[in-house]
Amino acid sequence: MEQALRKYLLGGAPRYTSYPSALAFHDGVGPAEHARALGGVGQYDLVSIYVHVPFCAQLCWYCGCNMQVEHRYERAARYVDALLAEIETVGLALGGRGQPSQLHFGGGTPNFLKTDDLRRIVDAIERTLGLTDATPAAIEIDPRACAD
Repeated sequence: MEQALRKYLLGGAPRYTSYPSALAFHDGVGPAEHARALGGVGQYDLVSIYVHVPFCAQLCWYCGCNMQVEHRYERAARYVDALLAEIETVGLALGGRGQPSQLHFGGGTPNFLKTDDLRRIVDAIERTLGLTDATPAAIEIDPRACAD
């Protein structure tokens, strides 16, 4: 093994490439800190958007995600409504500042959601945060839940 790579291969890293990792979250962040962070976003600052969908139809044997196995859609529908309200709140706080640099859906599995609900979320992000067709987007899915 090359010596230059050894420091990276033997070091610790978050389980996923998301930043900050889940370990960085804590109860010390409230409305004031949230508003202050959003207020610090500049007109042309790049903003990475992550949409967490914490629902799955079944548990994967390897799962370490923050998710809930759900068999009825009612909770997911309420979650989508709350998420849409949050997108509007963040959009108002940003007031047109910030430029989406990427959009990522993760979970759970976002394909637990109905297609119309995913469309509503993307439309709200586009309208409120300035998402464009050129913005790179990715989605983590459970292939077992893909429609034929």
